[in-house]
Parts: sequence; structure tokens; C-alpha cells
Amino acid sequence: MKLLFASFLALYLGAAPTQKHEVVGVWKFISEDGTGLVIHFGEDNVYRVDFEGDGSYDLKGAYIAKDNNISITDSEGDCEGKTGIYTMTFEGNEMALTQLSEECEARVAGEGEKLKFSRQE
Repeated sequence: MKLLFASFLALYLGAAPTQKHEVVGVWKFISEDGTGLVIHFGEDNVYRVDFEGDGSYDLKGAYIAKDNNISITDSEGDCEGKTGIYTMTFEGNEMALTQLSEECEARVAGEGEKLKFSRQE
């Protein structure tokens, strides 16, 4: 009987829907010099970056979003295997990322600088 109950509970918990994190979606960043990029955070914990905004992805990696923090690790390119950790704040269709730590120099932002994105989808 205990085995039957444990099996039922495991099946029930495994089938329970998981809440999608607020970061899931397509976000656009425009820098002060007018250049921009688009990041797609998928429900599969994979992110894809389009540097030119032309619809083709130039880079991808894995992310973990929990509460107000996100860690990103590129799976290719100059920052392959390097992780950055950021806090996230959301207001309406806007998201700001503030760097906590970063292993890749190409992604280093100024200390306390907020990278601001707007939701596209």
C-alpha cells in the first residue's frame, strides 16, 4: 500500500504544472550608442542571442532563473563555459539586469550598472 501511495504521489508531483518564470520570452536591449541585441529566454532554460536583430541567433547558452536572480552560461563562443550572475527587476514590460559576478570579460558591465531590456513577445 505504501508503495502504491508513493507511486501515485510521484506521478502527481511529476505531472503538476510548473510556473513559468517572468524572464521567459523575447527581450530587446538598446545601448546608448544605438546598437541593440535581442535575447530569447526559452522555457527549456536555453537562451539565444541575436546581435544584429536580423532574426538569426548568433549565440546560445543555458540559464537558471530563480526568484530575482539569473545565472547565464554560454555554450559556445568567446565566453563558452563562463557564468555570469545577475539580479533581475521587472516593471511592466521592462526588465533590468544588474551584474553580481561575471567570469567573461566580454559581458562585464560597470559595477552597479543596470542593463535595461524591453519585452518583445
